[in-house]
Amino acid sequence: MGHAVNDDVVLLKKEFNVTSRRLFDTLPWAMQLNCKPLGLHALCAIFLGWRISKGLRTSDWNRNELSENQIHYACTDAWASLVVYNEMKRVASESGCTLPLPVESVTDILDTRLDSRRKRRHRLVQNYKARKNFAIMAKVAERTVE
Repeated sequence: MGHAVNDDVVLLKKEFNVTSRRLFDTLPWAMQLNCKPLGLHALCAIFLGWRISKGLRTSDWNRNELSENQIHYACTDAWASLVVYNEMKRVASESGCTLPLPVESVTDILDTRLDSRRKRRHRLVQNYKARKNFAIMAKVAERTVE
């Protein structure tokens, strides 16, 4: 479980062939509960009343050895995700809100991404066709006015 874990799960599968199952991601839950903004930093403030430091988020995470501060940040990030998750569950339960089910596997994440790309591509094609039709109609209208 974690916050916005899709990219991490896909990377673990691609780089290390590690398959995750039944993933609880607090990001869809935050969306369901209409939280704004949606980042873990903000969710800590919303649900826990305190903030975690974002300072090391942009440090060099590709180094062979992480600094002690980076390790501390990563541990805090994972721990905060769990604490937020538990609090979100409590709030949802008290308010009678139904939260999204866990993602069953990395395959589901990849399928969802592929479906999103298809839908986006379809929207782009439809928008292109609509703009093209509008341009044709504008030319026809222009000739009719002349």
